[in-house]
Amino acid sequence: MNTPFWTPELGTWKLVLTPWKAIGIFGAVMFASRWFVQVYYSRIAGRPVTPPIFWIMSVAGSLLLLSYFFFSAKQDIVGIINNLFPCMIAVYNLVLELRYQKKLAAEKAITDAAAAAKTTPTAASSRISNRMTSPVPANEALSAK
Repeated sequence: MNTPFWTPELGTWKLVLTPWKAIGIFGAVMFASRWFVQVYYSRIAGRPVTPPIFWIMSVAGSLLLLSYFFFSAKQDIVGIINNLFPCMIAVYNLVLELRYQKKLAAEKAITDAAAAAKTTPTAASSRISNRMTSPVPANEALSAK
């Protein structure tokens, strides 16, 4: 995958594009574009926010860049180290976000269940309340003896 597939010349400058360089460029673009996503979501919210897609793009961009630095002809240890730590931090933050979303969903289910229990009477409480709200008139109670 280190064989060039595109080599345009721009005057004295020559670009050599291999499949691994394409992967590296795509990873760099993804890693950098996560900031545009963050700005977009912050603008909508009216305050600084970091959406989960930010961390997903961080992990994906870091993994693509790691694969480029590890498998390309360069095999640059500086690039590997430079992208390994942000990848670990992004994975950690993504796990925290997923745990938080799961906790919110569980809390919502509990509050929904509690609200439903307050509005929907059980069968036993419904029978008891029917007896209490519709008592037998006193003259019928006496005639039953």
